[in-house]
Amino acid sequence: MTALDEIKRLAQKEFPLFIKYICDGLTGALVQNTHFFPMPVRVNFAKEAENPEEKTQILSELYENSKNVCGTGYTLEIELVSTRSKGNRKVLKRICFLTEDDYLAFLIKSNAGENAAGSAGGAADGVSSGAVGAATVAGTSASANEGAGASASASANARENADASEYETEGFNEAIFAIIESGLLLAEELPTWAFKHLAELGRYHEDEHFWQNICKVARWLKSNKNCNLYIRELPFINSIPPKFIEDNKNLIHSLVTQKAIKISFEADHGLLGKQTTVRFRSLCKEVPLMLGQMELKELTVPIEDFCKLPKSGILQGIENVFIVETEMVYLTFPECPKSLCILAQGYNANVLKLCDWLKEFPLYYFGNCSENSFSMLSSLRGYFENLKSFCMDMATINAYKDCLQKGDNSFVQTIPPNLDYAENQAYLFLHDSAEKNCLSQDNISIEYIQKALAQLFHDC
Repeated sequence: MTALDEIKRLAQKEFPLFIKYICDGLTGALVQNTHFFPMPVRVNFAKEAENPEEKTQILSELYENSKNVCGTGYTLEIELVSTRSKGNRKVLKRICFLTEDDYLAFLIKSNAGENAAGSAGGAADGVSSGAVGAATVAGTSASANEGAGASASASANARENADASEYETEGFNEAIFAIIESGLLLAEELPTWAFKHLAELGRYHEDEHFWQNICKVARWLKSNKNCNLYIRELPFINSIPPKFIEDNKNLIHSLVTQKAIKISFEADHGLLGKQTTVRFRSLCKEVPLMLGQMELKELTVPIEDFCKLPKSGILQGIENVFIVETEMVYLTFPECPKSLCILAQGYNANVLKLCDWLKEFPLYYFGNCSENSFSMLSSLRGYFENLKSFCMDMATINAYKDCLQKGDNSFVQTIPPNLDYAENQAYLFLHDSAEKNCLSQDNISIEYIQKALAQLFHDC
């Protein structure tokens, strides 16, 4: 861990106490003469002190990313020390965040993965004066002119960046106050939520009632579950435009519940919205989809209607259900006795968790051989214990190893919990093959699928 990383860690560690300090100040509970800033950051240089060159390099990095150069963030306080052997030297006295602005700016930039090193326009001058300043901090002799030059450059950078951070404290405090007043989050929930949403909390909004409106919508949704209204029908829509809600769905959702969006913002909060539909077809000519006296090859219906499908009689004669991931495989899936094929592309497969009737059928999931598809298989199996994978094993991967390509890494950081031994082996193989971790099911031939189906029903 670098010294800069250590400062980030220590700054983040103080965040819950900082939030409590802000809340106490906003609610009048702050003890008189209590101050949070300046906030010292105690970085241990004991090991590096034994190696002057290493310490110089570390301090150089700290200086270039400090408020001394960038205008916001932590400050390196320098002290002039007189010595007999080396004369006057400038040494590091302490590292601290002087103001709330500095602290928030540093956290926001750190969370966003940005380098808090000043603007690109002054990069050349910034690097030059940063190097001079860092060498001075490390104890290297520097003339008065060099010190003045470094100070002038730092001041210029500070002026350049000051305006960018002014809104952060004001906007942050207004947001926290609105959330406290709304009662949407418990006191112990607020620090975690606030740290996760630092960028939004520090962002400038032209609408001075932005956070009050966010909280108003979130509070209403929390109190009116399953309202069965469209967003434009909500009772406060004359004062809060529908587009405001559309643009801030994730933020509003995060204040209603700490859980991730399961299906969609509308579906999770009992609102009406663009309907999620399910496309399916019969794989057997002898068992068509029946709508009254009409024989249908294929249907697309809203998920709400799909959940009630058995009551319609459409599934009469169906005994097996296949879920496939890509449209071309769905359209060309071989004929299969008394079977239904459902198209569930990517994350859309999640909506099938609403359909309890799928638990009553032999159910097969045929996705890409990829980390994400195995994660989806595991997720679906958490709802459907009867679910089996189809053509998602090492035999299939080995048969089409020349078609493997680089795919997206898994959206889940741990090994999916609901895989059987063969599926787990395939997942681990793909996980360890960074450049060739995806076999699209579009590359699997119809003949291969036909053989797999024959084997499947022979084993059954």
